[in-house]
Amino acid sequence: MEQEELDLTRTLELMRGEGDGFTAVLAPNWAQGRAGFGGMVAALGLEAIRRRAGTDWPLRSLTVAFVGPAVGDLAIEVQPLRAGRSAAFLQAVLRAGDPVVATVSACFGPDRASELTLHAPAGPDVPPPEACPEIPLVDGVTPTFLRNLEIRIAEGRIFDGSGGAELLWWVRHRDVRARGTEAGFVALLDTLPPAGAGLLTRPAPLSSLTWMVDFPTADFTTDDGWYLLRSTADYVGGGFSGQSMTAWTRSGRLAALHRQSVAIFA
Repeated sequence: MEQEELDLTRTLELMRGEGDGFTAVLAPNWAQGRAGFGGMVAALGLEAIRRRAGTDWPLRSLTVAFVGPAVGDLAIEVQPLRAGRSAAFLQAVLRAGDPVVATVSACFGPDRASELTLHAPAGPDVPPPEACPEIPLVDGVTPTFLRNLEIRIAEGRIFDGSGGAELLWWVRHRDVRARGTEAGFVALLDTLPPAGAGLLTRPAPLSSLTWMVDFPTADFTTDDGWYLLRSTADYVGGGFSGQSMTAWTRSGRLAALHRQSVAIFA
């Protein structure tokens, strides 16, 4: 019997409190190879943290370790680490059965008066998503989870041997209710494949290892759910890669700065 497909909103609705933790289901339509889509794994951990934290302070940073394949029934334990006047730290540990499959650490903090301000530059000048081609979805090649998202290519392709190591794509959720939510935004940030894939001439296994995200503003809302995501490989070698990543709203306002380490099996 095939398992029911769940969009992001329904996945979070089905999350249940159990003892000091939570249970959740990462359905097969969020698969990325033999694992679950890393963005959804992070979103589940963050949602559990939010429910446990009892704070409406803005999310300031997120650190994720993808330890093993996270898919199917998951148990999530949340541990408060410290809460002060300027910041609160909590960590979620996700398990599939007994093994740990991911850890998600979040830092929250309120705005406060400061004499320092450095405005980030606006996003790059690219055609709007309506003028960009859709990403081709190929059964057996394209990760399953991508079918939950609308993706338009502004610049950069993968597995074409072009030699480029930068991707610039428009992305939004097909699940309209997920647009504008914190969990939906976090999940979407991980959509782009590793930028180093632009150096490959054929598909090959790629796996994110760690992910660190900074949120420069509490207001990450955007028009029509579209975000412009950029990923740039800083180095590739020895089967590993490091990449710098950025997200802007449709109007060009900076929404997130993040970084990943990636394993490349090619």
